[in-house]
Amino acid sequence: MMRTSKLSLRRAVARRLLAGAAAIVAAMAALPAWAANPPFAIVGPTEWDLPIVPSANVFIQTFYAQNSDVAYGRDGKQIAGPETHTFAGLSRWAHLFSFKSLPHVGFFWEYLQPEVDLQPSGNSNSVTGLGDPLFDFAAYVKPTNSFTIGYQNILSVPIGNNNLSNHAWIEFPTMIFDWHPSGPHWYDRFGDDGTAGAGIFSTIHDTNCAGVGQDCNVGDTYFLQDSVRYQLTSWFAPFVDDIYQGQSSGRTTVTHSRIFGNYENDIGGGAKFNFTANRWLALWYLTSTGGNNTVKTKAIYLRFVNIF
Repeated sequence: MMRTSKLSLRRAVARRLLAGAAAIVAAMAALPAWAANPPFAIVGPTEWDLPIVPSANVFIQTFYAQNSDVAYGRDGKQIAGPETHTFAGLSRWAHLFSFKSLPHVGFFWEYLQPEVDLQPSGNSNSVTGLGDPLFDFAAYVKPTNSFTIGYQNILSVPIGNNNLSNHAWIEFPTMIFDWHPSGPHWYDRFGDDGTAGAGIFSTIHDTNCAGVGQDCNVGDTYFLQDSVRYQLTSWFAPFVDDIYQGQSSGRTTVTHSRIFGNYENDIGGGAKFNFTANRWLALWYLTSTGGNNTVKTKAIYLRFVNIF
C-alpha cells in the first residue's frame, strides 16, 4: 500500500498538475488523485435547454482561472497546495440537427479542444499547449417545450501535448436534463439544469502517473451537477451551482500499489447575460466546500455562446 505524507502529497499534486493541466473539461477526471475543477464545472446555465431544429451551429468559448494554493489531504483536512496558477480555455464547435420523422427528438455532435497555460510556483517554466481533444455525441427528447432529457457520450482522445495529455482514453456516459416552467407567475422564471454520469478509463501510460514512476489503472469517476437559475429580466439571470465528483481508488501496473480515491464538492454562482436570443455571456465562481486527496477548486469561469 502506498502511503502519502503531506509533503509527498504536495509534490504529487504539483507533478500531476504539470502532467495533466488539460483538466479544463471532462479530461480533468483522468487525474487520479490530485485534480481541482470537476469535469462538468464547465456546464453553464441553460446548457441543456436544447431546441429541436432542422440544423444549427454553435460556437462556445469557455475560459477559466484556477489558484491552486490549497489542497485536501487524505483525511479531508486542508493543507498547503502546489502554489500553481492555471489559465485555460475550451473551444467547442457543435452542430444540432433533427429528423422530421422524430418531431420531439434532437441530436448534436461536438468537438472540444482544451487550451492550457500552467504556471508553477517559483522560477519554473510555464507549460502551454493543447490538451487532449474530445468528441461528443448526444440525443435528447423534448416531450414539452419546458422539459428536456437526453444522453450524451464524450470520448477523450490522448493526442494532446505530451506534458498536457492524460495519456489515456476516457469515455464519459452522461445523462442531461433541463426544466423550466412557463407561465405568468414569478416562480415560473426558475429553471434547472442537471448532469449525471461517470468517467471510464483505459490504462494511463505515463510513468509520472500519481508520481510513482509507473503506469496506472485509475479508478472510475462519478459526478452530479445541478444549476438553478432565475430569469430576473429578459437579459439577466443569476444562478447557483452545486457539483459533486468522486473517484474510486486504483492500482499501479507493476507493483500494484494503491492509488487512493478522491472526492470534492463545489458550490458557486454567477450570472448569465443575454445579448440576443442567439448570443450570450455567463460569468461564475466555484469553490470547494470539502474533499480529500485533491486540490481545492478556487476558480473563475467565463463563457461566450454564439448560435448561427
